[in-house]
Amino acid sequence: MEDSGSPIEPPLPLPEFSLIDYTGDVFGSNDLAGKSVLLGFAYTHCPDVCPALFGHLIQVQRTMESGVGDDVEIVIISVDPERDTPERLNERTTDMGGRWHFLTGSREQLETVWADFGVRVEQQSEFVGHTGVTYLVSEDGFLEVRYPAYATFEHFISGIESISEIS
Repeated sequence: MEDSGSPIEPPLPLPEFSLIDYTGDVFGSNDLAGKSVLLGFAYTHCPDVCPALFGHLIQVQRTMESGVGDDVEIVIISVDPERDTPERLNERTTDMGGRWHFLTGSREQLETVWADFGVRVEQQSEFVGHTGVTYLVSEDGFLEVRYPAYATFEHFISGIESISEIS
């Protein structure tokens, strides 16, 4: 399976959103201006795909040490608003050593965001079935690449390097 991502032709503008960060602060698309962004969808109780994504994002952080948070942002949007409270997101982000923005909001807010990014979400008892996708957003605010669920950190790094200049 090829995981290197599919270029979005032509690139699409980053959909606008405003949600709650794991710190309890409001964070949205306007906070990403001028930065390259990896933006994915996950939830903290996920038993399969999401932990792999978290691991790849941690490796992106380690590989790009000074770039993450300066020139590059990592954003994860929850697909489980009932359980992914800011407190739960803070706990998981801290446990993993994540330097990212893990966002949540009301189900209504998130349903709009999911639809804007083409993410399907289906509650299945305690599990949440969802589209496993991560987007690469350019510094000028366009969706450039759509990565499948099992893309690796090397694919993410290659994509970031191809669209931005990281010193």
